[in-house]
Amino acid sequence: MSKDVSRRKFLGDLAIGGAAGVGILTGLHSTSQAATTETLPHR
Repeated sequence: MSKDVSRRKFLGDLAIGGAAGVGILTGLHSTSQAATTETLPHR
């Protein structure tokens, strides 16, 4: 029973970490995209 609980907690932490990672990556991507748009002429 404790194994199931720990596995569930691990999956929950993994999901939270994944969502945070995606949010950070999205933020970095949009930031770099904005910087690129400012420095380079828009096609």
